[in-house]
Amino acid sequence: SRSECSPPLTACGETQAAFGRRSIPAEPRRFAPLIVAFRSKYTRYSSLTRLVSRAPRPHRENWPTSALTRVPPQAVNPHHCITGIDIYNTDRLGEGRAAWSFAWGAARDAGATLVFGSDWATAPLDPLRQLYAATVREKPSGGPPGGWHPEQRVSWREALTAYTLAPAAASGWEDEIGSIEVGKWADFVVLSGPVPDPPDRSILDLRVVSTWLGGVATHRAPADR
Repeated sequence: SRSECSPPLTACGETQAAFGRRSIPAEPRRFAPLIVAFRSKYTRYSSLTRLVSRAPRPHRENWPTSALTRVPPQAVNPHHCITGIDIYNTDRLGEGRAAWSFAWGAARDAGATLVFGSDWATAPLDPLRQLYAATVREKPSGGPPGGWHPEQRVSWREALTAYTLAPAAASGWEDEIGSIEVGKWADFVVLSGPVPDPPDRSILDLRVVSTWLGGVATHRAPADR
């Protein structure tokens, strides 16, 4: 019920209400990642989700493989990486440490589970822009060629999993959402064209033709678009 969500979780309650109107089961933990601003709030939100965003992250010098595999799934926003290129990524951290910021590839190689989120409204809500950032790692306007620290890029499949099945598993809903399988809720989108492989800037030209939630069409793009 909406009473389960209190400020600043008003949006969570509104989303639950919308699900309820369509007779789709929903509870707070379905909405992952949950953004937590202060450590003092972790206990309060722990009953809502097992996934905690903005949890303390180790610096590179404290990243042995054994430690990384013990780090619980954490929400990461790929778009922040590309908006900081040539603006603050290196200036604030220095060249050496900047190389290990947004280190998705290193975390993956060490066995950590990648869980991506939008961090809206501080970043675009558009999942395609987020997937572009994770797989291409170039500025929205283009460059640097090959991506900023390209060794930290992830594949399209890895990025898509980090936005779908991984957060579903982190929130305890992997048996019901997160992938298109028999027995799960039919939550999916239809795109205007195929995703390029390997990913490139044409991802940004794709558009959503239709959106489906619980097998019900909730959005259809105008036919003349």
